[in-house]
Amino acid sequence: GTPVNIIVGSHVWVEDSDVAWIDGEVEKINGEEVVIQATTGKKVTAKLSKIYPKDEEAPAAGVDDMTKLSYLHEPGVLQNLKIRYELNEIYTYTGNILIAINPFQRLPHIYDAHMMQQYKGAPFGELSPHVFAVADVAYRWVLYQSDLFLDKNKDYVIPEHQDLLGASKCPFVVGLFPPLPEETSKSSKFSSIGSRFKLQLQQLMETLNSTEPHYIRCVKPNNLLKPAIFENVNIMQQLRCGGVLEAIRISCAGYPTRKPFFEFINRFGLLYPEALEGSYDEKVACKKILDSMGLKGYQIGKTKVFLRAGQMAELDARRTEVLSGAAKKLQRRTRTHQAQKRFIVLRKATISLQALCRGRLSCKLFENLRREAAAVKIQKNGRRYYSRKSYKKLHVSALSVQTGLRAMAARKQFRLRKQTKAATIVQAQWRCHRATTYYKKLKNGVIISQTRWRGRLAKRELRKLKMASRETGALKEAKDMLEKKVEELTYRAQLEKRLRVLYQSDLFLDKNKDYVIPEHQDLLGASKCPFVVGLFPPLPEETSKSSKFSSIGSRFKV
Repeated sequence: GTPVNIIVGSHVWVEDSDVAWIDGEVEKINGEEVVIQATTGKKVTAKLSKIYPKDEEAPAAGVDDMTKLSYLHEPGVLQNLKIRYELNEIYTYTGNILIAINPFQRLPHIYDAHMMQQYKGAPFGELSPHVFAVADVAYRWVLYQSDLFLDKNKDYVIPEHQDLLGASKCPFVVGLFPPLPEETSKSSKFSSIGSRFKLQLQQLMETLNSTEPHYIRCVKPNNLLKPAIFENVNIMQQLRCGGVLEAIRISCAGYPTRKPFFEFINRFGLLYPEALEGSYDEKVACKKILDSMGLKGYQIGKTKVFLRAGQMAELDARRTEVLSGAAKKLQRRTRTHQAQKRFIVLRKATISLQALCRGRLSCKLFENLRREAAAVKIQKNGRRYYSRKSYKKLHVSALSVQTGLRAMAARKQFRLRKQTKAATIVQAQWRCHRATTYYKKLKNGVIISQTRWRGRLAKRELRKLKMASRETGALKEAKDMLEKKVEELTYRAQLEKRLRVLYQSDLFLDKNKDYVIPEHQDLLGASKCPFVVGLFPPLPEETSKSSKFSSIGSRFKV
């Protein structure tokens, strides 16, 4: 995975401590950090350089040769092996390496005689991976046992016998005596079997040196030695120790992705549609597609396209963008078409429904008009009858209401007058009480002031008399006279005070000869004001029995 190949929405592989690798979808990219929503449900944050792209178009059953993988990396190899192991496909090629995973169970169909017969003589790679394919290739390159073989076969072959046996109709005999090359026949007239074998052995070694070696790596899927258990971490360690991952790394350093022309055009032709529209052959079309993407370092062979590491992911990322744009455009056009079609159907249905509803409404309107005209005539007569009846009833009710209202107004006015009179009496009592209190305070103040002033004058006179009495004895008599005069003035002031109080009480009785109505007495006696209640205490029973009405003066006397 490289930074240019991973975008938001890409499906990638990320390392996991439990299962080695887990797949997920990129949700956010923050610089060199990537947030991935794994298929297991958890969110993983990893560095951009530590994740690998996932091929969403890989075959569901995996590939038999992992060099055909679009992304040749560790998680891709592990996923492919796991898929094939779950399908009981225990053999998988990785170039010239055959990976065999122990199933820990019997699979009779893999090793029966029919399977062996299928691989006998079949070209390598034509059938699915199998140990029989490697064994058949090895068997076809014949191994010779040459110990003491030359000492036993020193006999010369007569040319006439050579020609006679070479013309045999038995293929086996003809194969034992092939015709000698011209150089050999010219150099020696007679050739032994040993010399002929040396020649054949030399040809065999040249053939073996020109062949490609094949390796078999056996992998144990779990340490429990039980079937259907695929331990990712354990298998990754075995592949790393067996050199498989190193071979993959070396392959990635070269051209890890190798796609046939047809598959490459079928997958990436949409990146440059002009290459498909023109009459180009597959090789030229592949070159135009790669050039349009600006890729460098790739190679085009006779039947395949060889891509560098990361170029496949870059092409897939661009292909994903193109497919996403095309999908959005297709969805937009499809939704537009569906909406337009739905609108046309809805409009037709609406027009039909409107016509039907309008016809129905017209019929109902005519019927309603006819009924309305009849109803108006009935209502006119009915309203006239009910109006007259209501008028009479209303007239009688109005008279009753007016009578009640007038009686209520009269009672209310009478009650108001009673309350006004009671309030007037209360105000008179309160004002009288306030005036009396003020007068008493003023009188007491005047008397006290007069007394103090007269006392002060008397003291002055006394001091003068005392001073004068020292000179003459006549002053003593004056002193006695002044003392008597002071006592007389004091007595006169007290007498005057008493007379004023009696005079005021006589005036109060003359002013308050009004009689108190018992109803007003009860009303004012029930007041919440303590002062008003104190002015109108309840009368004794004897008083209430003796006189029906009592004046304020008589109450004051009591």
